[in-house]
Amino acid sequence: SLEKTVDIAGDRIPSIGKWKVPHFDSKGVISDYYKQIGLPVTILITSFYMENFFTFFPPKKGEDGKYAIALPLKPDATFYMQAVSDIGGVVVGLLKQRDRFLGAEVKIAGDGRPSKEYTEILSRVTGVPISYTYVPPEDFAKFDFPGADDLANMFVFFALPEYKHDIALTKELYPGVRAFEEWAKIESSALKSLVST
Repeated sequence: SLEKTVDIAGDRIPSIGKWKVPHFDSKGVISDYYKQIGLPVTILITSFYMENFFTFFPPKKGEDGKYAIALPLKPDATFYMQAVSDIGGVVVGLLKQRDRFLGAEVKIAGDGRPSKEYTEILSRVTGVPISYTYVPPEDFAKFDFPGADDLANMFVFFALPEYKHDIALTKELYPGVRAFEEWAKIESSALKSLVST
């Protein structure tokens, strides 16, 4: 699941209809429903997927021929993420301790560091300089693709002080969870292909 941002953000995030970050809030509503009907569940809340650098946020070559990743998150803001393939290991860890986590929300992450450090790691792993470009959320929201406003608000939510995921607990549940650099080294061939043209 994901956080129900509409209950957390208040007026710090612009509204999109009745929501703040629709693709988060829609999942949060479902989690609320589970609780309301008394379903015995543990709510696993994931963070940003490392694999998003292959899809939504790959390095882009500028007119100067240099690569950059442009995000609406300030360079020094803590950015939590995990690899998609590590989520299953965390779930197994939760199932092994079902009674301990029954009824809890568990917010997972394999890494959490200043956002600009991820491009520094990508630069080291690919051997190609990749810079970090901050785009103000209000500008990102105007980009010409569906859901730009939703993604812009997501990064505003990531910058809120309440947004924290528990790396230590994630590692306790699944010791094999990877930090970003470890994941990037494993995915180095695919990452290098993003900056090979």
